[in-house]
Amino acid sequence: MRRSWRYLAVVVVGFGIDLGLALILNRWIGLDLTLAAAGGFVAALLTNYLLFETWAFGTGESRLSLRRLAATAASALIALGVRLTAIAGLTLWMRASDTLTAAAILVAAAALSLLVNWTLVSRIFSREIEAR
Repeated sequence: MRRSWRYLAVVVVGFGIDLGLALILNRWIGLDLTLAAAGGFVAALLTNYLLFETWAFGTGESRLSLRRLAATAASALIALGVRLTAIAGLTLWMRASDTLTAAAILVAAAALSLLVNWTLVSRIFSREIEAR
């Protein structure tokens, strides 16, 4: 149960980094919403991987793994594709002309990609835990 709470904490931190950075990049830096979303996603991916590896799923003998990083990155790329496709579809349906609408589009797309990524990442790390 403790590992589940840690996993949830990592996801919340990553989600905050993801959306916060995407909004900053879009509204303050002026990047296109799709590029801003990708930047937030990548920053969150790296943060989440390190926290998963060292804290949420870590044990005394845990160490960084290129294989798990690659698998985590691959699952993130799949989820990123889902997210960017959702953003493209939603921005065709509604214009992201104000901060609230842009945030709503980012949240909806992020929620969908988060579900995809959680499903894939939980399988990556659960296989490692079973192998230990």
